[in-house]
Amino acid sequence: MGNEVFNESHPYEYAAFKTEPKPGESGILVHPDSIQSLTRKNFIDRYTQIDCVEYYKSKRPKSNCLGTREYNFNTKKYGEYKWKSWAEVYDLATLFLYGITKYNLSPEISVGNDNDNKKMRFLGIYSRTREEWMIGSLGCQMDSITIVTIYDTLGMNSMEFILNQTELTSILAESNNLEMLLKMKKDNKLVNVKNIIYIHCNEQKNNLEEIMENLKNLGLNLISYETIIETGKKCVEESDKTILDKKYRKILPDDVFLLCYTSGTTDNPKGVMISSRSLLLMPNCMYNVGYHLTGEDITLSILPLAHIFEQMLVSINFVYGTQSGYYSGSTSRLLEDIVALKPTYICGVPRLYERIYKTIMDSISNKGAL
Repeated sequence: MGNEVFNESHPYEYAAFKTEPKPGESGILVHPDSIQSLTRKNFIDRYTQIDCVEYYKSKRPKSNCLGTREYNFNTKKYGEYKWKSWAEVYDLATLFLYGITKYNLSPEISVGNDNDNKKMRFLGIYSRTREEWMIGSLGCQMDSITIVTIYDTLGMNSMEFILNQTELTSILAESNNLEMLLKMKKDNKLVNVKNIIYIHCNEQKNNLEEIMENLKNLGLNLISYETIIETGKKCVEESDKTILDKKYRKILPDDVFLLCYTSGTTDNPKGVMISSRSLLLMPNCMYNVGYHLTGEDITLSILPLAHIFEQMLVSINFVYGTQSGYYSGSTSRLLEDIVALKPTYICGVPRLYERIYKTIMDSISNKGAL
């Protein structure tokens, strides 16, 4: 692999060796501007995801930001994508923040050792990749609340470890994940969790009402995502000074934006502390080598937002102002989602592309020779 990109008629060097090679090892490659130390300056002067949303809210507030396929509860089928603009996304994130602030769902806790007395606030998100995940995350960024990621493939013991380590009191969860939380509560594995903000799923489990009733009987406070948004609206409409006049501190580039946990296959999961600055480096690297996107581009968002790859893709979309359409929640409908969305690019992993390939080949083999 070379270290030059030819742009029109002249080469551009994008990597240089910082150290000399050792036996069996090459030298360390870095960007030419980072020989002495890592650069902290972005080519695109935006350092957090919420900064990006604010930027496009002011530049082109009515253009598409996040898209979700409409669901018909009568036919049980998905339709076209319905879009929310940059201004709408920003406003919903603000209302989400007001709602969780009114209910005090992310209280401060002490972290670190006794000497530094550092305080942090957390909100867990336990859901597939979807619009509400992103709006909740953006609302948290408006007041420096760190997101704790929880995902389906974590076992009960790993989830318990994460919840205890972060002392989570509140989780934003899909309704289809409430059954797992109920099992954990019955096994005394939700020691600190008091509140669950639940997001309605289109294809809900038949026993959902029973699950929710059992969670309430065990002492958990269940609040719908819609109630959080409505509470935020009510704060605005009634000019609630305790909420509107509160001094919110927007996340800074070097704050811990995300605790991204490993799978914990060999030991307890490891919480990787991700700063906003580190996430925004990816689109700046792309810009540096000449790979640019625009507001006309459309991306399909399908990988888990609980993992770092999709978070980087979100940052790319937000920096360049592209339109992000979410998959409808099942990989079996992936080709259907692609047809409805007509994305200009898709980022995935081999397993995802294998599924697309299999779906296409199965469709061909079921047809006649002609």
